[in-house]
Amino acid sequence: AREHHIRAYKSGAPLAVVYEGRNLQGMPLNHTRYDVKAAAAHFEKALGFFLPLAEAGSPMAMNVVGVCKNALRDRKSALEWYEKAVAAGNVSAIHNMALVRETLAGQDERARELFLRAAKLGLVHAKVRLARMHLDHKDCPGDPAEAVPLCKEAAEDGDADALLALGEMYVLGVGVKKD
Repeated sequence: AREHHIRAYKSGAPLAVVYEGRNLQGMPLNHTRYDVKAAAAHFEKALGFFLPLAEAGSPMAMNVVGVCKNALRDRKSALEWYEKAVAAGNVSAIHNMALVRETLAGQDERARELFLRAAKLGLVHAKVRLARMHLDHKDCPGDPAEAVPLCKEAAEDGDADALLALGEMYVLGVGVKKD
């Protein structure tokens, strides 16, 4: 992935810096290539490109700035940029905002509302995350039966996580008849 991100960036695709930063950020801590400073540098570099675009009104850039701010652990600023992106019509920012809210104490219900909103707008990842909240979220209990149609829709869209969750539900008999 890193090779492709670097090639894409060198070819003029600045969004590749964000993806490479996510790649570095998501590596296990015992991974020899993981470097927190390198990941932060990628997000800082991406901010240098996307922040002026976001300030000029680009909804996609606003969402990317939110992603970068979140990766740099500036949750308050990330949420502000996601709010701006949503107001400007970026649907992905709803899902990203929900992911941040889910990590904040006392924000589980707000996260669920945002995942539901994004799911209704067709975001597959939001459907899967909402289903997971119905299945195993301790702070905001849900209804496992409501997880089934969400996973089925996402699975029909080809989402591997939804297929896995659906399989788990059938094996355990959670929300469906045990198979």
